[in-house]
Amino acid sequence: MLSEEVKDDLKISVVQASLEEEDLPLWKRVEKENRVDETFNAIRIEKRVENPKKKIFGYNIQNCEDKEGVLWYREKLAVLAAIVTDVIREIHESKETRHSGRTKTRKAIANSRYYISNGYTLVGRFLRNCHVCRRTKPVHQLPAGLLQPLPIPERPWQDISMDFVTGLPTSEGYNAILVVVDQLSKERYYIPCTAVEEGTTSEETAKMLYKNV
Repeated sequence: MLSEEVKDDLKISVVQASLEEEDLPLWKRVEKENRVDETFNAIRIEKRVENPKKKIFGYNIQNCEDKEGVLWYREKLAVLAAIVTDVIREIHESKETRHSGRTKTRKAIANSRYYISNGYTLVGRFLRNCHVCRRTKPVHQLPAGLLQPLPIPERPWQDISMDFVTGLPTSEGYNAILVVVDQLSKERYYIPCTAVEEGTTSEETAKMLYKNV
């Protein structure tokens, strides 16, 4: 059993190591994670074989380069998924971008030293959740306004609604139902029909209505 003094010393060591890591420049942290990541190690190993695969984990092997144990892709430092958010945040909040929109942030990342796999999607996701942008950026859309009710029909079957129910098990040669509802009386007709991959044409639908309603 460890004594209380030893436990306290271990806790202090862990906290100090964590603080030292936070004090590291971001690119140093990216390099550190890059060296020990299993995915990047697999890419480095694949790069050294005689007949490597063309692509692995979304990375084109031909564009990968191992520089002193650090994986570079297209002359840029490959960023591990676990630290991608920190990289995007630093660039998005830098003096050059100052919480710019998607286009400027993506351009800034493209001009940086980092390569982010699937960066286009990840940048958009990060900006949608940026608290500063959500609080300060103006909304450029008009208010949606109030819902407008549909006018009430003056007589039955003046206005109707239709919908196809598909994906049903076949019964007597039919596998779908055309539902027709009168908007005034709410009277319903359920018309069995056959759904085909190319869909039902407007002419066929009109014939079913004329025949059954």
